[in-house]
Amino acid sequence: MSLAKGFVAIDAGNTRLKLTWFDAAGEEPEVWSFDASAQDELLARVSACGEVAGGMVSVARVDTRLVESLRAVLDGDFLPVTPDTPLPIGVDYDDPRCLGIDRKATAVAAAAEWPDSRCVVIDAGTALTCDLVAAGRFMAGCISPGLSMRFRSLHEHTALLPHLTPSAGELLAMKGGFGGSTAGSIMHGVVRGLTDEVAGALAEAAAGAAAGEPVVALVTGGDGAVVAAGLERMRKSGWMAGALKDIAIVYDPHLLAKGVRAIYRHNEDEI
Repeated sequence: MSLAKGFVAIDAGNTRLKLTWFDAAGEEPEVWSFDASAQDELLARVSACGEVAGGMVSVARVDTRLVESLRAVLDGDFLPVTPDTPLPIGVDYDDPRCLGIDRKATAVAAAAEWPDSRCVVIDAGTALTCDLVAAGRFMAGCISPGLSMRFRSLHEHTALLPHLTPSAGELLAMKGGFGGSTAGSIMHGVVRGLTDEVAGALAEAAAGAAAGEPVVALVTGGDGAVVAAGLERMRKSGWMAGALKDIAIVYDPHLLAKGVRAIYRHNEDEI
């Protein structure tokens, strides 16, 4: 990709389209979000970004019309990442094609930005994924329900517990480890359960690191800020301080987009 060009990364989800623009000057990326049906608005925004290359990942069914429209707007300088797209990292998975494209992209970004570290990529979205990336390879991972799914499950599988939909601000403002009301108890319990789970994965990753190998927790996703803050609180507390004290905790909301850009660069001679 020419250094004179910027780059746009499109994350096509089931209900939203997310556009991340990296300008050629290397400034902080800009991000826009659209309804999945607002393809014309997305295309207009891509056109307004000027001379750019682009790539797209989709966790939903690939929309052929959107792919062809983006290819036209970008004058062919566009890569839709598929299960068969060559990657700049190795993948240790029973069937590499079955590893989600979003997980591949974040693993590529981790390997590119932290090549000498043992990384745990924590993507806190609808599902929570914790993926181990080291020595230029996706090594293993785990998947469990994300925050919103846990809140909904408590309501749907009990008779009286309410369905809470707290904002990130409300969750970030929580103090202590226990709630003084039903709502507070649910919020503390859900966040504590998820962050404890992540901390356990980090402790296991650190235990498997080679002597002197840095361990990095790369946190991303829609609920990533809540998870990163929870991990930092645990680091300052007594009971998990030892397990987390040498682990760098990095919150990066642009990790997926950076991975799409790195995959594009790996394949640009074939585009």
